[in-house]
Amino acid sequence: MNIITVLLCLIGMAIITLIAGAIIVRRESRKKSSRKVFSDSVIFMRAMIEKSELNEQGYKDCLVVFREFKLMPYCNKKVYKSLVSDFLFKYRDFLSCDKEEPKIKIIPDNTEGYYNYKIQV
Repeated sequence: MNIITVLLCLIGMAIITLIAGAIIVRRESRKKSSRKVFSDSVIFMRAMIEKSELNEQGYKDCLVVFREFKLMPYCNKKVYKSLVSDFLFKYRDFLSCDKEEPKIKIIPDNTEGYYNYKIQV
């Protein structure tokens, strides 16, 4: 091996290292942006749960936002479960199963294939 071959190998390895580093940095920036989108959505959802009224429209609005949580690439399961429990706690009287007939029945609707519900009052 001569010096030119060694230099070409070193330059090739340097280029491969730079490409791998660029891919890693790009992947990490995507993770950070998806985490930021998730945290912003959590803040919005908490405010929505607190300010929504105990009626059918407020319930439907919350369901729409929960559907969009399922489409996000990043989701912290603990935070998501706490949001669901807050939502169910707020609407516990509205959706009470203790009564003979609840005010709202949620019926899964598979017309479009994912997370669609028919709400029957």
